[in-house]
Amino acid sequence: MKSLQFLFLVCILIGCGTVKPADERLVKTTENHDEIVFMAFRIKKDSLSQNHSISLINTTKTNTRIKKQTEPESHSGNYLIAEILKSGKPSQIIKIPHPLFVHFEYPDDSGRYISKDAVLDDAEFFIRFESHGAQTIRWIELLKDQPQKELLMLNF
Repeated sequence: MKSLQFLFLVCILIGCGTVKPADERLVKTTENHDEIVFMAFRIKKDSLSQNHSISLINTTKTNTRIKKQTEPESHSGNYLIAEILKSGKPSQIIKIPHPLFVHFEYPDDSGRYISKDAVLDDAEFFIRFESHGAQTIRWIELLKDQPQKELLMLNF
């Protein structure tokens, strides 16, 4: 009985001695994570000039990591490119299908799939990325058979 009590006491002392205060654990776990930025935008076509413009709707930042993202294909060949700038130089480049050029596929009455392309006047879209200390985003429009055009440069 005494040996069982002694063994129990030793287990308690060993177990309590290895626990670190909660503050130390929190500091170590948050140091390893980078900041993710979620940004929502609106893109519009100006009815007079036919030029596109982008405006920021919302920005949210959180401490975590992102899995590797794949680059989606665009059926229209039109893209928006987001350059994430750190000290004036691109640290990341994100290429997304242009939100104003959409592609639909749907079944007709006979069950065959039909595809159609449409051009919208305005649309909302979002991106997410790890900031890695960057603080500026530049949006470039890349339309098929046209030179690229800068639409927006914004500090976040």
